[in-house]
Amino acid sequence: MSLTRYVEKGIAIRIGRGRFDFRQTIRNVSRHLREQAAGRQGGNGIDAVTEKALLTRSQRELADLKRRQLEGTLIPVENLRRAWGRIVRGVKQNVLAIPGQARFELPHLTPFDAEVLERLCRDALENARATDTPPAVGSADQDEDTIDEDTTEEEAA
Repeated sequence: MSLTRYVEKGIAIRIGRGRFDFRQTIRNVSRHLREQAAGRQGGNGIDAVTEKALLTRSQRELADLKRRQLEGTLIPVENLRRAWGRIVRGVKQNVLAIPGQARFELPHLTPFDAEVLERLCRDALENARATDTPPAVGSADQDEDTIDEDTTEEEAA
């Protein structure tokens, strides 16, 4: 490798035009050549130790996924989509039934009140549809009995 390359990689320490810190440069070049000979650093600048650690981590994660799949703790995405589709349809049907149930349970409601209830239910469904981005995998999901900071006590009850 040329002196220019050593300078580019920060191995050779330049202290002026055409002048180098001889001792530090010799130490750095020696260390670089030892690491290269030991296989810890390739000639292309790739750190073999780091690459090996990344490979080992990937292999461990893959083995963990396979183990979880064999245990049955992983759910195929298609099964999840079908299940959520059924849940969403059920929720939608129940929400759209609220105005009719309210008219039956509360006969004193005016037609205007019933229209307001129907509009509120449709707006709620539309707002839910607009937020179609699912939560990130691995995000801190809340337990049923925890309250979000933005949730009022009435909403939580």
